[in-house]
Amino acid sequence: MKLYPDDHEDNCEVPAALKAIRLIELMGREKRPLRLTEIAEKLKTNKAMVLRLLRVFEREGWLRRVSEKGPYQMTLRPLHYVATAIESNELVSYSTPMVKRIAMMTNCLVTVSVPDEEQTTCVVCTEQASAVRVSTRVGYQYPYHSSAPGKAVLAYQPQDFIEEIISRPLVRFTDTTITDRDRLLEELATIRRVGYAIDLEEGYRGINCLNVPIFDYRNSCIATLGLCTLVSYDTVDDLKKKYLPHLIKAAGKISDIMGYVGEYPVLR
Repeated sequence: MKLYPDDHEDNCEVPAALKAIRLIELMGREKRPLRLTEIAEKLKTNKAMVLRLLRVFEREGWLRRVSEKGPYQMTLRPLHYVATAIESNELVSYSTPMVKRIAMMTNCLVTVSVPDEEQTTCVVCTEQASAVRVSTRVGYQYPYHSSAPGKAVLAYQPQDFIEEIISRPLVRFTDTTITDRDRLLEELATIRRVGYAIDLEEGYRGINCLNVPIFDYRNSCIATLGLCTLVSYDTVDDLKKKYLPHLIKAAGKISDIMGYVGEYPVLR
């Protein structure tokens, strides 16, 4: 037995591993069970390979069949590992108490989101106490161009990353979604100038959001802290007058804990 396989042997395993990752990503995104044929088509992989992967994940409890010969759906087992990783993350640990405190003071949905190559992902959130309220969940993803979490973090990214994002189709979700690239660039410049981002029903009708960036020891924007409220509860002025000071104070503290050295808010 070889303790260290040859390079070509190791490389042969990579495609299978990537297919397994893509399968879990697909099943996690889908809101309905999928049949073998659908999965193979979406992954652009032959049925034999997909079936082998499905059997492994089914045996390990990550996927299940809705009926004996029915479609497949993801179980809750992967959430255990994801939740454990999130709970151990320093950013999450440090920001969670502040998120809860802001939520109690404002009675708004408060979130912390982190960026990746495609969008931002919620890693901390609270619920409002109101009967009619804004809701989200850990793992929910916000597009860069149509959300306050997305715009707040995108504004402070390197220019080549910004260019990559705005080169993609900017999907319109509501009448106020920014889909013009030049206008989005102007919006990002404004965010850098004032230190916060506002989303005025750009992702969902009836919901306004306010977010501020979080920085680390490299002076890099690594996350965003923000809140959402119904337009029937708060005006744009309310967002800035009532809530912005709380967000700036908390984001400044979190940035300090993450090693950021400098003035906050960060104005450029």
